[in-house]
Amino acid sequence: DLGKSWSRLPDVRLREGNRNVQISCLSKGFVMHGRAYRDAPFGKGQVIYTSKDGLNWDDGILLEPEKLSCYYSNFLDLKMPSGEEKLLLQYSDLYNDPSVGQSSVNVMHRFLYLK
Repeated sequence: DLGKSWSRLPDVRLREGNRNVQISCLSKGFVMHGRAYRDAPFGKGQVIYTSKDGLNWDDGILLEPEKLSCYYSNFLDLKMPSGEEKLLLQYSDLYNDPSVGQSSVNVMHRFLYLK
């Protein structure tokens, strides 16, 4: 129905903020990740929040203090042959010092589990 029957949820304030939001639902709760931005001119690094109900989120875990403009991220929901659920988080990882005129970007991979 194009969202016509949906009810408006309350606004949520996140400690580190969040841009490029992605949310995954696992059997034990929800995981949200994206780029933190609060109090940073170019944005901070990757931030991960968890929730039991998808409405009330924890204070988050900031994975890096800051990142520059070259940035992307995504989640892959995986179910292992054992039945265990985990998320593969992939995101841009800037390294080398851009102040010397050279920077490089690679892709960081992290597995996330909800306990």
